[in-house]
Amino acid sequence: MKMKFARLGSRPQWAILLACLATLITVHSACQMSTAPLQHQEPQNDAPVILYLRAQKQIAPLETSQIRCFTAENNDYMLNYEWSATGGQIQGKGDIVAWTAPDTTGEYTITVVVSNSKGGKATSSVTILVTHEPNRPPIIHSMTCQDCTNGTIASRWKSYSILCDAQDPEGDNLTYQWSVTIGEIIGDGRLVTWQTFDESGYAVIMVKVKDDKDNEAEGNLAINISCCD
Repeated sequence: MKMKFARLGSRPQWAILLACLATLITVHSACQMSTAPLQHQEPQNDAPVILYLRAQKQIAPLETSQIRCFTAENNDYMLNYEWSATGGQIQGKGDIVAWTAPDTTGEYTITVVVSNSKGGKATSSVTILVTHEPNRPPIIHSMTCQDCTNGTIASRWKSYSILCDAQDPEGDNLTYQWSVTIGEIIGDGRLVTWQTFDESGYAVIMVKVKDDKDNEAEGNLAINISCCD
């Protein structure tokens, strides 16, 4: 009995076989390359972020006023503050300094350059008017929780009335901007409603009071929300 073996009878069939084999080798090599570990890339060093500068908009000649620089929180880098002014004297260092106005009236610009330990920098400035009749910022006399126990203890899932007693030395109209770390503030003006929910702990209620000359004052009230009624 004779056995017959199939064979490729033409060169094109051999060419097809070799092409398929080359494709398999290429795919296998590509798979091996894709499993190589990725190279670690160091993140770029971002510059500090200055949120705003807080300062009185107007002061009298030779009067001293506090200026504060607010930056976005970043615990990874140490921040350095370099202050300068087009007139007057700056005392102190860090994010809070005192500026003493010169004896000459006019507008003066105070500038801060904030740098981090990685070389990033950011710059911001504020302009203050030195005048013999400056417009004063509002004065916050008190903040109270009218329905809280002893004025400082609240419960979960309840509503409380929060009052800010403020006035403006020149009698300017005042606006109130409220915020809270736990719960929700409802309403605006000097009397608002604070709604608590399921979360307990210490809540800080904050208010920013502004007059129509853009002078402002800030106040806060800490209240303990008890976990169990």
